[in-house]
Amino acid sequence: MNAPSFVYSIVFVVGLVLIFIGERLIGSGTARTAVSFLGVAGVVVAAAVRAARAARAAGDEAVARTQSRWLATHRGRIFAESTTVDVLRFFNAAVSAEALRVSSEKEPDAR
Repeated sequence: MNAPSFVYSIVFVVGLVLIFIGERLIGSGTARTAVSFLGVAGVVVAAAVRAARAARAAGDEAVARTQSRWLATHRGRIFAESTTVDVLRFFNAAVSAEALRVSSEKEPDAR
């Protein structure tokens, strides 16, 4: 979550574009499902990261911790682990690792 804000804006927009492509441009089948799912996953992750950042900026650490905990514990469910080209696997691990790091900084005795 230390990435610049524009990174998550890009993830959000790419997610919306993938949803559009999956739902409107691809006729049917596995490709449509995969593309739509990746789009929804990108939008959900970007929204969760933004919610955590907004809560932290507003001084609401409880909400920020909740969002970080969700991101950290849903690794593997955030993005599909196996896509045709494994495009987002690195991002899945990076988001989970960052959420765990932030969570451990805020709760040092929760290990």
